[in-house]
Amino acid sequence: MIYELIKPIAGIALNWYYRSIVVAGRSRIPATGPVFLAVNHPNALVDALVVAIAVPRPVHLTAKATIFANPAVAAFLRAAGVIPLKRASDEVKRVSDHVVVRDSDLKSNHLKVEHQVVSGDSDRNSDHLNIDTNQSLQADPNHTLQNDTTNAVLDPSRNAEAFRAVGAALAAGHAIVIFPEGKSHDEPQLAPLRTGLARMALMARDSFNVRGIKIIPVGLLFEKKEAPRSRVLIQVGEVIEVDTLAHGEHAVESLTALVGQRLNAVTLNFESSEDAARIANVSETLAALIEPTAEIRDGGPPLSAILALARRTDRVRQALSGNASPELRERATTFQTRLDAFRTRLASEKINATDLNIEIDATPGVRFAIRETLIAGVLLPISWWGRIWHFVPIRIARLLALRGARNRDEPAMNTLVFGVALVLLTYAVLTTVVGALFGIWWALAFFVTLIPSASSDLRYGDRALRRQQRMRTYLAFRKQPELRRELLGEADWLRREAGMIEQLALANTGDTTVAK
Repeated sequence: MIYELIKPIAGIALNWYYRSIVVAGRSRIPATGPVFLAVNHPNALVDALVVAIAVPRPVHLTAKATIFANPAVAAFLRAAGVIPLKRASDEVKRVSDHVVVRDSDLKSNHLKVEHQVVSGDSDRNSDHLNIDTNQSLQADPNHTLQNDTTNAVLDPSRNAEAFRAVGAALAAGHAIVIFPEGKSHDEPQLAPLRTGLARMALMARDSFNVRGIKIIPVGLLFEKKEAPRSRVLIQVGEVIEVDTLAHGEHAVESLTALVGQRLNAVTLNFESSEDAARIANVSETLAALIEPTAEIRDGGPPLSAILALARRTDRVRQALSGNASPELRERATTFQTRLDAFRTRLASEKINATDLNIEIDATPGVRFAIRETLIAGVLLPISWWGRIWHFVPIRIARLLALRGARNRDEPAMNTLVFGVALVLLTYAVLTTVVGALFGIWWALAFFVTLIPSASSDLRYGDRALRRQQRMRTYLAFRKQPELRRELLGEADWLRREAGMIEQLALANTGDTTVAK
């Protein structure tokens, strides 16, 4: 019941925050049967919400057990079908925080440590916590016990309850979302995968006798995850059939490695943040030049096109860092310099790269102006109706979100949490006031207009921004035809040179799979 209530609210909130959420390969997710959705974790709580609304079937979410510390929150999460998982890092920290050195104990040769560790570790098989006090006290004459986490070993049954819950959910044919990295982060590549997913999948198969389990890698690509009205691409990867996997001593490690390979195939992974930023600039610009869009509603080339070019660009970068000739490296450096200058000039002229091929004759310009005027006549009143009632709560939510954000993982999550709370509160207050003044039927009619008017305002705002960009470009090219010729000439050189460098760099490595 809670899940069915939360999902549409989350869908509305995400579609308010992000311009579009596109799913590639959705058909790989079966409509029924036991499934693990193994997802990368770049954007905190937003990742779980995005997957939940993108998958047509209900899903059980997993989350770190520490967020269940508050009883009220824990009750709500359990009612929503969220399964708590106790991470090794959290448990080691908890053990460290609970180690108490007593004066009476210091007189003895062995220190007894009282702790309340819930046993089990989904990542490692190990023994109970054991601290050798003789060595600790000798090393510290002041009797200050330093808890070495490398000596803090946790009982493998710590997650037994969670494993049973997962096994029961799979036996009932449910889908479970899990983040095998074990943490949300802002690194340019996947974090090392934990073994919890593999252990749960194999245990469900071998101990719970669940057949037909599938592990489906899901890659999340955020255009600018912290930025409102940016875009999201969800890529569903190649399915892993658990029934076909071999048994054996190293089954967990082998399955974890396989999940990592499949997840790498649907995510972008770079050696450093600098490489990620450089490749993003190249791929975004080239995608705009290679696949320009004439649609005003589009914010740029599809994320799938940018993703494909980013992978090609990274292959070229790796090839150039190998045995490429000095001449080819110099050629690549010249290309990068001219690309950066091209981007700088576009920014200074306030021109979107996708608009370089815009028609500048009078007839297309007049037709564009008439069409947009008619559309504005219909959508502008609806847009303003939505803006009147939503501007203040959404603006406050954004300010609160940015004030409390410590990294790029948090602005979107905080905005959604504050936004949902403030918007629902605003709806309640406004509807109550309208009902008191005009009656329940007018209040109901007013309430029904609120959600679609907010969506219309955001969509119209996106369109208005693109319209302004295209009009500015049209007028600039009409006024300065030589500017258009120069930019088109440079764009053509960049496209051709990128292709030549790719062919030469990959041919130098013996790679014959140069993309066309």
